[in-house]
Amino acid sequence: MRRECELATHDPTTGVQADGRQPWSCLWKWVVGLLAACVVGLLLHQWDTSLMRTRYELIPGEVPAQQWVSGVREFGQPVCVVVLLIALGTYAQRGRRIVGVILLAELIAWVGYQPAKMLVARYRPFALVEVRAGLRADPVETPRSSLGLWPRGPGGEGTISLPDPRTKGEGTPTADEILADLKPADTWLGWRPGNASLITQSFPSGHAAGAFALAIVLGCVYPRLAWMFWTLAVGCTLSRYVDAMHWPSDCWVGAVIGYTAAKLALRVGGKPFIPPVSG
Repeated sequence: MRRECELATHDPTTGVQADGRQPWSCLWKWVVGLLAACVVGLLLHQWDTSLMRTRYELIPGEVPAQQWVSGVREFGQPVCVVVLLIALGTYAQRGRRIVGVILLAELIAWVGYQPAKMLVARYRPFALVEVRAGLRADPVETPRSSLGLWPRGPGGEGTISLPDPRTKGEGTPTADEILADLKPADTWLGWRPGNASLITQSFPSGHAAGAFALAIVLGCVYPRLAWMFWTLAVGCTLSRYVDAMHWPSDCWVGAVIGYTAAKLALRVGGKPFIPPVSG
């Protein structure tokens, strides 16, 4: 953990870092790691609709333990981050430096996921189910000016009315039937600059990116609590799948963006974190 928190220094005359490693070895590990993450993401993408179908089979109605799911969902999100930054800046050792690195990590993560949301459109799972079931206007066939952020369906603005896979209403296909006929490619609308409708901003998961960006930095500063921060980040990421707000591959890509953002931020402001805060 100490090495992860350290901003490595190197001798400009030899190009060797203080710990004896060549700088290119670190770059090589980054390249291999990102390539491996891409491969996992592509493999997971092939299972997106199948995994979402399983989600609807296991949770056909209201999400159980909704308060717990809602709680972990907010880890790494604006209100949580602001409260944490105020506390750290007020009471923590090297608080201002920690606050700066967290802000930098969150900013890098935002730059990583927000442009993708605005340029590449992908249906959110619940929205695609509702569109195919005829419960929501299709953004492809509806003028953008009339869509708004959450296009209005029969249930009202932002209503998530999910067909129950165990019951079949008259003339309405169930979520299970809809997802069984879908291929992963059917979830994408493709290149769509100016994509402002939240129902087509599924890729990637901003919640996952923010959660992992925060968890990695906090885990470096407080290594004894790293398990808790990782648990909260994973819980936040899984909650987006459970809520049918993101496909599994969206969650994975968001987590990779957050992890990468935190590592980059720590490389910029890592030295003040040595030694990590005890406790």
